Amino acid sequence: MLTRMDRHLGLTIWVASTLVLFVFLLVSLIFSFVGEITNKNLLSIHMLTESLSELPHQIQVLLPFCLFIGTLVGLGNLANANELSVFRTAGVSVYRLYASAVVAVMVLYAILYGTSELLLAKQSTKQMSSTSVPTGNTSANEWIKEGNTFSFIRDISDKQTVSNVTQFGLDDSSSNLVIRRTPLASYDATASSWRFSDVNEQRIEDDSVINRQVEVDLWSNVRTPEMFLKRSRDQKPKELSIWQLYEQVVDLQTLGESSKSYSNELWTRVARIVTTIGLVLLSFTFLLGSTRELGMGARIALGLLIGLSFHILQDFFAPISLVFDIHPLVNMGFPLVLLFGIAVIRINRVA
Repeated sequence: MLTRMDRHLGLTIWVASTLVLFVFLLVSLIFSFVGEITNKNLLSIHMLTESLSELPHQIQVLLPFCLFIGTLVGLGNLANANELSVFRTAGVSVYRLYASAVVAVMVLYAILYGTSELLLAKQSTKQMSSTSVPTGNTSANEWIKEGNTFSFIRDISDKQTVSNVTQFGLDDSSSNLVIRRTPLASYDATASSWRFSDVNEQRIEDDSVINRQVEVDLWSNVRTPEMFLKRSRDQKPKELSIWQLYEQVVDLQTLGESSKSYSNELWTRVARIVTTIGLVLLSFTFLLGSTRELGMGARIALGLLIGLSFHILQDFFAPISLVFDIHPLVNMGFPLVLLFGIAVIRINRVA
């Protein structure tokens, strides 16, 4: 049950964190807009729209650090007014104060993060619908290797068909080269395969070429029409919502292809949630204790410096799994273990 103390702490953190996030997003928007103008040497509404489209991703990147600063500033004001000392004198433990603060922070995090996820999903869906041409052709230009067979998909006609498919392979019995071309392939969901129409097959035997026409043929492949559409759009990991990232990782793993960039972005976003909890715990270590050793202003400044250093450290470790063959959980977990270790050691000293 929420007490007046919980509501007071929560409201203080909410107001400070929201203001900090607004300032950071405004600065980020200005720099992004100026960067677009500098790179393209053109001032237009389109540039501003591109800069605004990056805000959902920026919210997710900045949110843990902004909530950390908001907690420092908000609870720092309470500490300056001796309200935290009053709570502790009344018998409220450090961990009870922390629990109240972390609940308030995570509720605000869920609201803001959920909003950014909805915006990302909406932008991604809008981009997908704008690149899908139901009555025309969308360029795919994708090569697929299956054993000794190579398939080239030139175009995607709509959500259930691909067109201009060429396959190169070796005949299993005679090891002769076989080239198959079809103008249209439709997906049969019940058979989980592609149905080729009007297939032109060329079989090269010694110095002769044997041609034959096949009206209907089946191509068994795990790729669905949705997978082809996703590949043709080539969306960047940061442009996808966390659920779309998960689906992309599953699709790529099903196809036996590398999902490093998408998997790394997925685990990075999961790590940011845990990071927020650790940063709130770390903020308490700078707000509690006697002010005779160090003033409250100096404590907040030191907390900001350490928080910023951790933010840079986490950004440094994030892409390591893209370079080395390690799981993203390993390189993202090291900064988190360091963060919680320092926070727990310091909080036990002031508890």
